[in-house]
Amino acid sequence: MNVESYIRTYLKDISPPLFAQVATVGKDHTPHIRTLLVAEISSAGDLLFYSNTQSDKWKDLTLNRNISLCFYNQDNPIQTIVKGAATLVTKCIDPDFVQVNWDKLSSDVRKIYFVDRKESPQAPGNFGMILMKPDYWEFLPIKDPYFKSSKIIFRKSNSHWLKTESGVLS
Repeated sequence: MNVESYIRTYLKDISPPLFAQVATVGKDHTPHIRTLLVAEISSAGDLLFYSNTQSDKWKDLTLNRNISLCFYNQDNPIQTIVKGAATLVTKCIDPDFVQVNWDKLSSDVRKIYFVDRKESPQAPGNFGMILMKPDYWEFLPIKDPYFKSSKIIFRKSNSHWLKTESGVLS
């Protein structure tokens, strides 16, 4: 199977909304982690998150584009780790793309971005999107006993995905 097949196979069972633990590196060179809603996963495996452009994670990513995340599917015990680079998208960069995604949000979610402003149908300046282009996917279907589990790893090399497998304890 290719990486796209693994993404469909291992992430399809997670009931929406899909949340991930997302790690960035701060200006103090230490990891920062938080939970984010995954807005979209493309068929190629790119991930899209929404973010407040005044948040710490946004500030972290302006200094260091490296980003990692982890999913865990409790119903079908699989841990998925993804690593890659983030591109930050704002109204100034791509107003149409930002507005299309803003329009997808419920009014309850939109309120997060209107702290000191009146609500509007237009995306506010502090609404941004994080587009993650992965260069690493790791799938770990967890077996019982755990030591019999195997990692399936995909690393991107020259726009191609290279697959390896290894025992969980190797």
